Amino acid sequence: MNPPEENQPVNKPKSKWPKILAIGCGGFLVLLVLAVVLVNSYIKRSVADLLEQKMTDSGLNAQIGEFDYSILDRQVSIHNLTATPSGGQFAGMGQLTIDEVSLQIDPNAPNQVGHVIIRGGHSTHFSVGEVEVQPGKSLKAKSMVLKNLKGLGKGDLLKITEMQVKYGVKGLDLLKLDVAELIAFQTADGEWNSLVRPVKELKFMGKKVDHIGEIIVSVKAIKVLNLASGGTTQTIPANKTIHVRDISNAAEFNSQFIPALQSMLSEVAGAAQR
Repeated sequence: MNPPEENQPVNKPKSKWPKILAIGCGGFLVLLVLAVVLVNSYIKRSVADLLEQKMTDSGLNAQIGEFDYSILDRQVSIHNLTATPSGGQFAGMGQLTIDEVSLQIDPNAPNQVGHVIIRGGHSTHFSVGEVEVQPGKSLKAKSMVLKNLKGLGKGDLLKITEMQVKYGVKGLDLLKLDVAELIAFQTADGEWNSLVRPVKELKFMGKKVDHIGEIIVSVKAIKVLNLASGGTTQTIPANKTIHVRDISNAAEFNSQFIPALQSMLSEVAGAAQR
């Protein structure tokens, strides 16, 4: 008996579809990457134009250094921003330079900025370490320094560790300042001037507000500058907090907050004379 014949392998022609699909997918990916690059470039330009327009509307003529935009995160990153005030709330501020700005575009409003973080801001009159803003909702700032007025030397007028602002329907729900140091000075004729002046209307950052729910100002130390004795300085611990509520007009601010601040400065001035 003859042994059964073994099944012989049959050579089938190879399909060209895997290769065609691979080439097609590769080509699609190249086109997709190219489309993303083109869209990204367009969006970057559009966002840059929007940003420059927003700053112009706010009274700042800006020059942007390095710029980048993430499509997925809808986030703008800017480095080395220089801005010159053209008027408005920033008038008199002097040229402003910012090390880094990060802006998040509002997903529900493509033409609006939803979140801003600023790091390393400097101008002729002030500097700030970091500012975080949610437009219309809140503002936080850290390491703020206001420089001295002319005639008071090269020191600092005010050092703020942190500022917190919460916006409300009518104005501000909260204005909180943690002050590391502020200045009070004795003029050349021997009079004390604490730079405290009554206000004519309630304003915040140059804009009128109708109401402030709470003002909390904590002062750690006060630097006394004696111009009568050649500009000698003395730093005196204060560790005091001023807390006032429901300020609806300038008269209420002048009658509640101003006297409390004047009392604090007068107490420190008295300690400096002893």
